[in-house]
This record gives sequence, C-alpha cells and structure tokens, in this order.
Amino acid sequence: MSISINSRGNVLVGMPFINRIYLLSVNISGPRKLTYVSRNTGGRSLGNGKSVAWLDDGNMAAILVNTYSLTYQWSSSQIFFYDMVSNTYNSNSTPLSVFPNYHQLVPDSFNSVFLNIISSPTSLTLMDKSGNLLIFNPTPPGFFPSITDTRSMPLITSEEACLPGMYKDQSGINDCILCPTGTKNSGISSIKCILCANESFCSLGSVDEIL
Repeated sequence: MSISINSRGNVLVGMPFINRIYLLSVNISGPRKLTYVSRNTGGRSLGNGKSVAWLDDGNMAAILVNTYSLTYQWSSSQIFFYDMVSNTYNSNSTPLSVFPNYHQLVPDSFNSVFLNIISSPTSLTLMDKSGNLLIFNPTPPGFFPSITDTRSMPLITSEEACLPGMYKDQSGINDCILCPTGTKNSGISSIKCILCANESFCSLGSVDEIL
C-alpha cells in the first residue's frame, strides 16, 4: 500500500492488491477524520497504485501502475500524470500524460520494472527494481522532459521542445499534450494549438490542415 498527502489535506491511497486508488481528504488543522472523495479502479488486473505522489503543490498527481495478471505475471510499468484541479479524479479520468511513451522511452540502462516514485514539490524520482534512479525535472511551457541514456546514475531529464502536433501551456514534469481535434500545431509555437479553418479537417494531434 502507498500513501501521499499534500499541503491541502488531500490524500492518495494506492492499494495495488485490489487494483484501486482512493482519493480522501482530511482537515489539516484537526486531522481526526478522513473523508472519502473518489476512487480509481484499474479493471481486471492488479498493480494500480504501486506508488503515489503529489506534484506541483498538490495540483498534479503521479501514479505508478505495475500491471500484473490475476496470476501475478508482470506485464508493464507506467507512470500516469493527472491534473487534480481542473478535472475530477475517478475511474474515467484521462491522464495528462503517461510514461513511457513513443518519444519518452525507458533507457537501455534502466530496468523496465518500476519499483517506487518519490516527489519534491516539482520534481519526481523514479526507482527501478535494480535500484537505478531517473529524475524528472520540471520544464517550462512548450517543453517536455527528454531522457538521454548517459549510463551514469542517476539519469536526469533535460528540456526539449514539444513535437509538432503537440503543446504544453504550463510548467511541470508531464509530457506535451496532443492538439485537440479541430486544432493544429506545425511546430512554430509549442505553447498552444491554433484553430483550423472551418472548411478544413484537423484530427487529434494535427500538424496541418486537410482541405
């Protein structure tokens, strides 16, 4: 079981053995009672909430999910980043980003089985099952944490501009986000996507318009 509490009294409790994460709240000035807020259930598997952490002064949550079959066969390790202010956290929540992904890969020198995550107010440290460390540092708007395999521990991310078709309008350790349907980003600016013309078509993550 994993637990993380932020300065506002929001509590994340990960219970990977039942594949659930609970969001609770407590009065910081008189912490005598926990109040249920919501929960996230990971479906027919085990490992949701192996480790949990608050980021960005409690505005974002990082959730480590080690997915196991019901017969305890490991299949994947992922970190899900959630906006905990703008959106309601529950089983239907869509994460801001997920690590690893197609341009944030697990380095060859890092084990693909993740063990634990620990956060500061802005950064996040990931430990694999071999004890290796990967530190995600926050990046400014328009940039994401890029990972270079230096084979020297700990590995530390560096900032790289969002790819075309993506954007990021706030600082943080999360990845860039795909431009919504009806918008595009050719890569000139990575902070926002612009609307496509009414007579054109722009799918999710568009770089240009289709007339």
